[in-house]
Amino acid sequence: MNSKFKDLINIKSSEVRMTWLITIGTLIVLHQLNVYSNWVDYESMFKSLINSVIQSFIGLIGIIIAGVAVIISVFTREVLRVMRKKDLVDSLRPIFNSFVFLAQFTVIGIILFVFVYFFIHTKVLIPMWLFYVIIFVTTYIFYFVMFYTVSLIRNIVKMFFITSKFNEGLDKEADLLLEEAINFIENELKSEHFVIDQLIRSVITNKDLKPDLKIEIIKILMK
Repeated sequence: MNSKFKDLINIKSSEVRMTWLITIGTLIVLHQLNVYSNWVDYESMFKSLINSVIQSFIGLIGIIIAGVAVIISVFTREVLRVMRKKDLVDSLRPIFNSFVFLAQFTVIGIILFVFVYFFIHTKVLIPMWLFYVIIFVTTYIFYFVMFYTVSLIRNIVKMFFITSKFNEGLDKEADLLLEEAINFIENELKSEHFVIDQLIRSVITNKDLKPDLKIEIIKILMK
């Protein structure tokens, strides 16, 4: 099971604090409205609400899959190459684990809400304490998924700006590499024995040139 499940009770996180606050507030409101004693008046509303939550959670699974696909597409081969040089690839693991956790927890939520939906139709009378326990658990799941999803969106936005900086660095690196390749070729052009085929062979066998610079020089000479 995903280790991120501890996020459910991590009171240090803002989404957990907000979830607890609003869940308790919801329970107080429902108790003040005396929902348990007047269940007949609220039954149809709760059936409709639970049905909507189930559908929205199923839709959220699709959104999570699309979100992961977008994130993966952002990290191009060049960006990952730079991140590996700086040992930053492992820093992506918590974000992807968060998506996996949200998907797993959303599925658990769907199963639980489906069970509650069918249980309501049984017309079985349950004690008040169990009624509010069920309300607490389902409400907590709903609010937590909502706030956790918002926090992931915030992380995705941050990730966009991070990759933008990496791409900016790659552009500068590419410009410097191109300039260095051009300078190398210009120096070779001054030679009286300049032959493109021979120069390409000498570049390939030259151990003093960096591999990236060799590729850039050959690309220019092959045009």
